[in-house]
Amino acid sequence: MSYTRTEQALINTFQKIKQEAEKYGLTINKNKIKCMKHSRSQTNGKEMEIEIEGMKVEEVSKTKYLGTIVTRDNLTEEETKERIAAGNRTSFANQRYSTVN
Repeated sequence: MSYTRTEQALINTFQKIKQEAEKYGLTINKNKIKCMKHSRSQTNGKEMEIEIEGMKVEEVSKTKYLGTIVTRDNLTEEETKERIAAGNRTSFANQRYSTVN
């Protein structure tokens, strides 16, 4: 995950990462590159049109990073719901094994 302030800075960062990866014989899967406009306030609805080496980068409204859901408008409701659901799954799974017949 990389944070930049401008679209051009994002393109430059990607090119630097690609150069460093090539030094070690690694390649970047261009089909997995996504971008997200992140803001403290509501975004203006204008989609970013980023093109890296001839390929349009898909813009997403949310992603999961290190187990945490990150949304474009910094809301935590979805993360809270996900954690409650995970806790419920664990609780019900444990009940199945702790009941005595």
